[in-house]
Amino acid sequence: MKNIRLFALVSLLVLLMAGCTPKVSSPVNDETDNTPPPITDNNDNASDQNTPSENDANAESNGNNSDTGDMNNTDNDSNDNTPNDSDQSESQSSDHSTPASDISYDVNVADINDYDNITGSYLMVDEGVGKLPQQYINDILKSSIDNLIVGDAKNMNPMTIHPVVMTKNNSVLSVLYEGTIQAENSEYQIWSPVNIDIQTTDQITVSNLVKSDLKDQEAFNTIFSQKALESGYEFDSPQEWMGMYIEDDAIVYFFNENDLSDSYVLITVPIDSIQDYLNYKL
Repeated sequence: MKNIRLFALVSLLVLLMAGCTPKVSSPVNDETDNTPPPITDNNDNASDQNTPSENDANAESNGNNSDTGDMNNTDNDSNDNTPNDSDQSESQSSDHSTPASDISYDVNVADINDYDNITGSYLMVDEGVGKLPQQYINDILKSSIDNLIVGDAKNMNPMTIHPVVMTKNNSVLSVLYEGTIQAENSEYQIWSPVNIDIQTTDQITVSNLVKSDLKDQEAFNTIFSQKALESGYEFDSPQEWMGMYIEDDAIVYFFNENDLSDSYVLITVPIDSIQDYLNYKL
């Protein structure tokens, strides 16, 4: 009985071993399939791909091409933004300032006809200063004679106004209106100056002549006070109530010593000693 059982057990083992034999090849085949691809395949793929250095080189090349394109676009933009002649002309015509190199003008005399008891003349500039500047300047020149009229013009004693050109160049026009008033037993003069920056049409006055910087004002006032002492008067700086006109080489401040004076006190300051401290090129 034991022999029979032993035979059956051996037979079973043989059958089990025989049945398991086909299944053993599957893991082997799986290992074969999972083997990495041959090196030759990687080399073939590598030939189709760029190395990091090659990629960097290509990127740099593409970057240069992009920069070139940007430069071309910039050039095109600059060409597009270039103003044409009509734009430049419109820009210039809207500004009433005129470059000094383009200025060449004459001064003409016009009669005063607005008052019955005031005769004489005033000055007008021609179109050499530019059409728009001409309008501004002539308005100033004509209205300046009103400074000579004291009170109601209709009740004034007869007066004659005579304009004197103190200096005329491409930078500045300075005119002194001299008014002679006929009193009962005498006559006396009153002066009214007008100084105009030709390029900007600004009126140059005692208050705006000197730069606002403290050092410039101190330097100017030092020179002015010295010139005032030479004329016999002591001033630390020009006074708002003083008159001022401009000559070719000097600025002249003037004032009446008192209400009964029939002449003016003059303080003359050379331009070359103060030009650096001025707002305007004289």
